[in-house]
Amino acid sequence: MSETEVIFGWRGPIKGRLDGKRVAVLACDGVDRRELTRPREALEAEGAHVELIAPMRGEIHTVEHLEGTGTVVVDRALVDADPMRYDALVLQAGWSARIVCG
Repeated sequence: MSETEVIFGWRGPIKGRLDGKRVAVLACDGVDRRELTRPREALEAEGAHVELIAPMRGEIHTVEHLEGTGTVVVDRALVDADPMRYDALVLQAGWSARIVCG
């Protein structure tokens, strides 16, 4: 199975399935880098326009098991994100999500 099939649960990804769809990915400091980048790449491969939304503008710190840490550029601050602009929302699992969701 491909990464896309595992994430979305369908057999044989269809390119362009999400053309024109806008997806917000909500995350904050401490998110696992793979849990952030793999779904984003899969969505983009299907044609979606994906934006990373975080509590603050700038960058968020990511972690990678046994790899250390890094940063990812935030596309839009949570306060500037209009929910009506998006067709879907991806929430990251783990303690990072608890910080964002309270």
